[in-house]
Order: sequence, then C-alpha cells, then structure tokens
Amino acid sequence: MQAKRASNQVHQLMAERGWVPANDAADMVADAEERAILQILESANEAELPPLIRFMTSRSMLTASIIMRSACAGHMRIIEAAMAHLANSTPARTAEALYGGASSFNWLYRSSGLPLTCIGLIRAAGQVERELRETRHSLSTENFSRRLIEEIMTGDAGMAAAERAKYLDFIGRYSSERIRQIALMLREGLVTAA
Repeated sequence: MQAKRASNQVHQLMAERGWVPANDAADMVADAEERAILQILESANEAELPPLIRFMTSRSMLTASIIMRSACAGHMRIIEAAMAHLANSTPARTAEALYGGASSFNWLYRSSGLPLTCIGLIRAAGQVERELRETRHSLSTENFSRRLIEEIMTGDAGMAAAERAKYLDFIGRYSSERIRQIALMLREGLVTAA
C-alpha cells in the first residue's frame, strides 16, 4: 500500500508542477506500477507465486493489463498461476486448457472472469508456448514477442483485422522498442487495409 500511496503522490506532483499533462502523468504512473508488479511476479518462485497471486487479487492489483503484459513477454507461469486462481482450477488443468484445445481454453477463459478484450492475445500466447513445449525450445522475451506477433497475424483465420490491430497495439505497448516498431508497422498496415 505504501507503493500505491507513493505513486499517487508522484502523479499529483507531476500534475501540479505541470511537468506533464495530468492524463499523461496518470498513464506514466500506472505503467510504472504495472512494471514493478510484473517484476515482483517474475521474481517469485513456484511456491511463492500462487499466494502472491491470491494476495494481489484480494487487493485488486492483479489486473487484465498485468496479465496481458505477462502474455506479451511470454511469462506463461504467471498466466498459468493467475488463470488457475481466477478460474478456481488446478494448475495441471489450467495448463492443459491454456495449451490444449479450444473448448477447454474457452471454459478456462470464461471461468477466469477476464474481459473478452484479452482472449485472443492469451490464446495466441498459449499457442506459442505449446509449440515451444512440444519442440522443447525456449525463447528470449523479445523472440517470444516476435513469435506472438506471428501467431496473431497468422494463427486464427477467423480473427478480424480490427481485433488483430488491437492485439498488435497491446504487444507494441508492452514490449521492447524493436518489437514496438514491428507491431506498429503491422498494425498500420492492417488499419490501412481495413
């Protein structure tokens, strides 16, 4: 709670002094908060992660945005723990649903209570992770993001161009500068084509 109080004070100071517009200050502070929360989640070991997820949920700190950031970076153990908790499912059943067929994924997603705006991104991240597990490969965060972009662009033939553009926007927002450039270029192409 001290971190939240400090971030509110920083936001207020930035807005009062006119360093940045109030809306931009709020976005910057929220982004810094989410990055800090994600770093905490990433550093948690397997035993620490489920209680941490429960704690964050009880404090309304586990947001759809944090889950999407995790998906964009390929931090699938965070996705697994969050989805298991939110859907009141076992870790094994959650992993099976995330990396398995469409019907089990849809059940898991509906049970999690996450907004529909994230479903395609989480599904695509699950497909990338499934391929990695099947081939016993691992990817850096940047390469996972690249592969996620490929999955968004080619994986679900039924996904509308506007939805693809939205997910590319998310990936660009939550990834490194190089990935951001790739995502923005592809997004602009989709928007222009539509």
